[in-house]
Amino acid sequence: AGVTQTINRVVERTVERVVPGPTQTATVIKEVPVIVTEEDLIVSAIKNSEPAILKIVLASDPTKTISSGFIFSPDGLVASIIDRSLTPTRNQKYKAVLANGEVQDLEPVEEISGVTVFQLPKILVAENKFAFLELASGELSVGQTVLAIGASITLGEPNISISKIGAIIPGGATSTPVIKTIAASGDNFGGPIVNIKGHV
Repeated sequence: AGVTQTINRVVERTVERVVPGPTQTATVIKEVPVIVTEEDLIVSAIKNSEPAILKIVLASDPTKTISSGFIFSPDGLVASIIDRSLTPTRNQKYKAVLANGEVQDLEPVEEISGVTVFQLPKILVAENKFAFLELASGELSVGQTVLAIGASITLGEPNISISKIGAIIPGGATSTPVIKTIAASGDNFGGPIVNIKGHV
């Protein structure tokens, strides 16, 4: 009573080795309940997600942050939403500022429903020097906790907002499904919405 936060119980197995004699070995498995709160899962999801979050900047002016983005593939694919009102031309070139501060070229691959997909340089992919986020599997649910994570345009540091899924609007033959949440803000524009496992 009085506990309002969701508590998930995880069973952790610990192994204790017992040696009753010089030639006999017995193994005893003890199950120890460990309480993991939703808050613990959220903090872990943020910590694991941040290395894959990046800033999209103008190639002509790397100090001009246009949007956030995130790496979602071991092949170095990046997803973002580009606010065209902040770019001088339609054919503007972009670069990525990775979480470690490195600036890398971005090659546009395609644009789908307003989401632009970029490719990081092949040499970076070959060296496997970046983290990436996994895509979520399974059904979404109204009321599910989600996090919006972005490389803040105005604050200079990652920006995290926490919310619940308020509604799920299914897509049709000519429309994309929509997840309604108030987690997104101008400071995480273009970044991912992840669940408490850190999956997009």
